[in-house]
Amino acid sequence: MRNLLLAALAIALPGAANGAVVINFQEVGPDVVATTSGSIDLSGLSFVLQGTSLAGIRADVALLVASAGTGDLYSTAAGPSSFGPGGLELASSGSGSFFAINGSQQVVGVPVGYVSGAALSATTTFAGRTFADLGLTAGTYVYSLPADTVTLTFGAPVPETSAWAMMLGGFALLGAASRRRTRASATYA
Repeated sequence: MRNLLLAALAIALPGAANGAVVINFQEVGPDVVATTSGSIDLSGLSFVLQGTSLAGIRADVALLVASAGTGDLYSTAAGPSSFGPGGLELASSGSGSFFAINGSQQVVGVPVGYVSGAALSATTTFAGRTFADLGLTAGTYVYSLPADTVTLTFGAPVPETSAWAMMLGGFALLGAASRRRTRASATYA
């Protein structure tokens, strides 16, 4: 049983080479909140330029800047060229790592001097807004980079790897407890 649990955890936990950025958008009360997490492998991307931007979104050209700041832009990020019909909307607040994706220009932005595999984390809030106000179309949008992916989800969040690992571990413990209870009742019967 212990070996089964260890095997399940080994499959569920990410390896060092598995990087990806996941951005989940949810309507939280009267606001739209985006959480960005993960890491990027810059292998195979070409440096384009260094730029500064405010946090915001422009759905009609698939542009998202998760946190205001200065970042290095790299090409090529292949994926959807739109998240919906919405125009430019600045965020009410944004904090954390600079991160940007622009599907129509096929670029991805990371903090200046970013090292592949380093953690990225940001929270962006659009206060008093809904997906409809922002012109966002619900769904999942995936961008392919030469050595990685960026996934944006508008609506239900994508479960993180750690959540899957905890769930698998919980099921394994329930199974072990059930098996132990069955053995105990068979022994005393």
